[in-house]
Amino acid sequence: MPAGAVGIRHPAAGSRLPDVRLLVIALGLAAAAGLFAMIHWTRVGMLVRAGATHRQMVRALGVNVALLYTAVFGFGALIAGLPA
Repeated sequence: MPAGAVGIRHPAAGSRLPDVRLLVIALGLAAAAGLFAMIHWTRVGMLVRAGATHRQMVRALGVNVALLYTAVFGFGALIAGLPA
């Protein structure tokens, strides 16, 4: 644990929260914002959204949808395994 992450903060009246928990909350929010940005503003995100809604059309356009789904699953497993 980092030396600066052992303090106690008072985010609301009557509650106490260790700095480590605030750090975990901040990292979780940053990861969620990054995933949101990736899904909504990148070409990969466009392909994921299109593959989820119009699988046959995306396949007809030449995208390997099975590989795309495998990559998304692998990325999700990577994110889930990071805290471990």
